[in-house]
Amino acid sequence: MGLVLALRALLLPGGDPLGVPRRATPAAAEAGSRVYTVEPGDTLWSIARRLRPSDDPRPMVDQLAAQVHGGSLQAGQRLVLP
Repeated sequence: MGLVLALRALLLPGGDPLGVPRRATPAAAEAGSRVYTVEPGDTLWSIARRLRPSDDPRPMVDQLAAQVHGGSLQAGQRLVLP
């Protein structure tokens, strides 16, 4: 149990040192990160285009996709915005 807590302490503040993406957590929202709540019909592309309409959506889509680990978006799901 102590090892698990020590690992969490290392991983949570700055992310996984191995670069493995994590799911958005309430702690991330409390730390001042902007959080987007997925609405019905949203896609990664529609979110990226809505939030940064004048930018190339691909970088944001890639960053959001890493959070969902290639899975589907669900209405009500919270994403930490890059």
